[in-house]
Amino acid sequence: MADFRLQDLNALTDLLTQDQEDADSSTGYSAPSNPGSIVVRGNGIKDQSGGGGGAEEEGGAKKKKKDPKDIWDEDEVPTEEAILVEDMEDARPRPKYEILFKQDVMSEDVFLGMGEKTPGSSDCTHMTIRIQFPGHTMKDLDLDVTTQKLRAESPRMLLAIYLPLPVDSDRGSAKWDTKKEMLIITLPIKRDEW
Repeated sequence: MADFRLQDLNALTDLLTQDQEDADSSTGYSAPSNPGSIVVRGNGIKDQSGGGGGAEEEGGAKKKKKDPKDIWDEDEVPTEEAILVEDMEDARPRPKYEILFKQDVMSEDVFLGMGEKTPGSSDCTHMTIRIQFPGHTMKDLDLDVTTQKLRAESPRMLLAIYLPLPVDSDRGSAKWDTKKEMLIITLPIKRDEW
């Protein structure tokens, strides 16, 4: 195999780029974008070739092309700031919490492995959230549970989280453990909405 020198590599590079420029000018083909050809302009990211980057101008107004692989439009998804703006402005500390999953198992599930249950959360029937409120009593707490969100607060602490699975908030239960100063919330999981 022949040894290539720096001059040979430079000559080859010049030859290839010259052929590329000739092909682009004669066929109207634009070179593909790469990270070096992307520049940020006023309201979005566009490439230097002026391809538009997904935005079209129709009658002076910009309209985004819809990607067929998108699950939802961007205007249908609220920003995280809009969802949690109330909780973000609150300076109260967040209490420690843990989310546990429960499932109904029989002896054949545990010992023999013959049941159809798996140890994953996909076979769980209930979700238990344990929240520690040290130095509080049950009278200090306010609890609000919806299908997707849990909000537990006191005058000194606030926990507002999105739940990992949809729950039936009407059939849930909450208990206060005075000894551990812990709120224990058990909620049935709604599988039909997941």
